Amino acid sequence: MLLENKDILDTIGYHGPHIIFILTLSQIWRQTPYLLTFLGGFFVNKYMNELLKELFEQPRPQAMDLAVAQSRDIVFQLRNFMGYAEPHKLYVSNAHVYGMPSGHAQSVGYALGFLYFTKRKQLNTLPITSTIVIVFLVEIFICAVTMYQRWESKAHTVPQVSMGLLIGLVISGVVYTATHRFLVRVRSSQ
Repeated sequence: MLLENKDILDTIGYHGPHIIFILTLSQIWRQTPYLLTFLGGFFVNKYMNELLKELFEQPRPQAMDLAVAQSRDIVFQLRNFMGYAEPHKLYVSNAHVYGMPSGHAQSVGYALGFLYFTKRKQLNTLPITSTIVIVFLVEIFICAVTMYQRWESKAHTVPQVSMGLLIGLVISGVVYTATHRFLVRVRSSQ
């Protein structure tokens, strides 16, 4: 039973960025300007992670099996699907080789932070049984599980995971603030 629970938590942790992304989308769906900037910011966050990994070049605590990384890489999957993949060639970005900052932690930090910034008034005033508060608490749990899974699987060190979370939160704050200020300026000029 314990092994099954560990496998469930491992799966939740590995797919944490996808789960939190969908949960955040479900809560900001009707706020079109924030929805669009959340989506754009998510890709900026991803590419910022790859850029930072190239900049820091800090290795992972345990080298990643590049064949496994390739099997998870969407670009390789697309090349393979379209018949362009060469079986003898390894298609893996340096994001799989380097560990600082954790991309999983940065992604969950970004989505969690963006949800908080867009819904903080409701989170501070609604009862704990409201949908948005429950979703936010679930996202916090998934964020913690994701960070633990990345450390426990030796994909990242604690500093790599912590830095990823912090960077994701900062990027979400910047994206939200820029969007909010733009919307205030547009509304005041009308």
